[in-house]
Amino acid sequence: MARKLMPFYNVEQAVGQGGANVYDDVLLVQYMLSQVGKVPPHPLPPPATPLQPNGVPTPALKEWILWFQKSTKQVGESIIVDGRIDPSKAQDGGFYPPASGRTMFFLNASFRRRFRAAHDVMEADPLCPMALRVKFAAANEHFDA
Repeated sequence: MARKLMPFYNVEQAVGQGGANVYDDVLLVQYMLSQVGKVPPHPLPPPATPLQPNGVPTPALKEWILWFQKSTKQVGESIIVDGRIDPSKAQDGGFYPPASGRTMFFLNASFRRRFRAAHDVMEADPLCPMALRVKFAAANEHFDA
């Protein structure tokens, strides 16, 4: 069957409330949330506390995750509002997240709607933190080989 898969950025372990909060995963979530928060429309206003993409879990990170989950729920999507982002799971070459993985799914969709060019090639996006750009570029080299 022919198919094209768009890039999907995922965490390896949970981020936020009760998560493992691994540096790269936290950095990805912080970057995506902080960028999405800058470009309306949003059903709820983004948190007033700035979210710095630095890979360090902070109370602001939980606040931003909750904001995103509540905003997503506000527009009628089925999502758990718990201040935590779990990994989405892949099936058959696509991502079909279980209920606990839906936040990462919706975060990708929201980021891509606002920043399609950056989403499609995040490793080339100058706004993306260097640690993520290096990691994604290395992953591309692995797949190109």
